[in-house]
Amino acid sequence: MVERIAIFAALPWEERSVRRSLEGVARVHSAGWPATWAGHAPGREVWLVRTGIGEERARAAAQAIAQAQRFDAFLVTGCCAGLTTELEPGDVVVADSVYGSGGAQRFPADLDLRSTLHDAASRAGVRVSLGAHACCGELLATIEDKRRAASQYGAVVAEMESAAIARVALRAAVPFAAVRAVLDPLDAELRHATGLVDPASGRVRPLHLIGKLATAPGVWPELLAMQKMMRAARTSLERVHAALLSQDPRSPAHAEARAGEGG
Repeated sequence: MVERIAIFAALPWEERSVRRSLEGVARVHSAGWPATWAGHAPGREVWLVRTGIGEERARAAAQAIAQAQRFDAFLVTGCCAGLTTELEPGDVVVADSVYGSGGAQRFPADLDLRSTLHDAASRAGVRVSLGAHACCGELLATIEDKRRAASQYGAVVAEMESAAIARVALRAAVPFAAVRAVLDPLDAELRHATGLVDPASGRVRPLHLIGKLATAPGVWPELLAMQKMMRAARTSLERVHAALLSQDPRSPAHAEARAGEGG
């Protein structure tokens, strides 16, 4: 039996980190969410959903996808902010749980799915760990913002979409998991990044960028540093998804690996 999984990503470059490992990718016009594509990997039909930034867009996208088809798993991927000193750009963190904004609700990740993601990251040769993801309502632009989030949630990374998708998955009885690559570590500040990206499309707003470059001399060094960090995160995500999607879940090797993890 072929698995059908949906992989959610907020930004275009995050989505492309998955797309490179799929074949026959085509837009799904009946999905109920415009930025939806479907492709194939060994033993899997993969729906790739670009949500845009934030919990509300992620919730709407997940609801549309849950209503469109039956799925065996919902996976969330993309970048995140590191909240501990140990995490560096490109490090991968598989969620053991995700917290909604304000920490009011905690959603555990499916044990089998998170083991599968951790195994894929290990096979991909990236630095990988397991920990809680905090879903915040806005960009954590300063070191103090990150420290405050770490204290509030007890999380190791921060992002913005997983909790909303986990909530939909729970209601639809679909197993859920999340894997993120660190973009900005704890000691990196993104004071000039606010407003640069359009939340709906995930693309840079040219006029905002031009305005910031004209009025804030600190923008260029921050943008160059962010570009370098993004390359590290993107490379790790591409490697993880290549390892994840290259292995047929029906194969004996996959079954043996899962049995070994359980033991």
